[in-house]
Amino acid sequence: MATLEERQRIGKLIHDTRKKEKVTQVQLGQLIGVTKKAISDYELAKVKTIPFDKRILLGTLLGIDISLLLYEQEKSKGNVNSEIITHIIYERYMNIKENTVAEKVNSNVQVLTDTLYDVFRFSAQEELARENVINICNDIFKKRGLSDADAVALANFFTWLAGTYIVEVGETNDIMQALKTAKDNSLSAGQKENK
Repeated sequence: MATLEERQRIGKLIHDTRKKEKVTQVQLGQLIGVTKKAISDYELAKVKTIPFDKRILLGTLLGIDISLLLYEQEKSKGNVNSEIITHIIYERYMNIKENTVAEKVNSNVQVLTDTLYDVFRFSAQEELARENVINICNDIFKKRGLSDADAVALANFFTWLAGTYIVEVGETNDIMQALKTAKDNSLSAGQKENK
């Protein structure tokens, strides 16, 4: 268990660096997957031990040397595995990319073909892993009232279909062309209705 001194040292370092980088507690919490209160508790040394993966993310996002976020007990054991650090950073990086694509796609306004077209286009640009695209599609289908099982099945199918045809970013292919045509048709139909 970390001493109060260690907790205060790490909390102050996180607080000071966050302020210097002009990042709010809310923003930082969203980036590492915790609440504003959790960030506040980290900074005020109210948490006995900040989870290792959270400290790795904090260090990466705020530009703090990871060794400065280690407790003495961890330093003496030498248990900081670079593979674990790399994995945590990669997972968070992919999660941020997935969220970026999801934010670009407003599934509440667009018809389904528009949404799918945008998902696959943005996903290809961001070079998202298949699982990330499936997660985004799955959320879209759930928002449209499908059951969990149906949403997963349909998300898998559409992702497989898109993956079969999307070879390179920017390449127009059969499925993308079909979705683009459907999107264009829905836009022109909407314009006719408004006249």
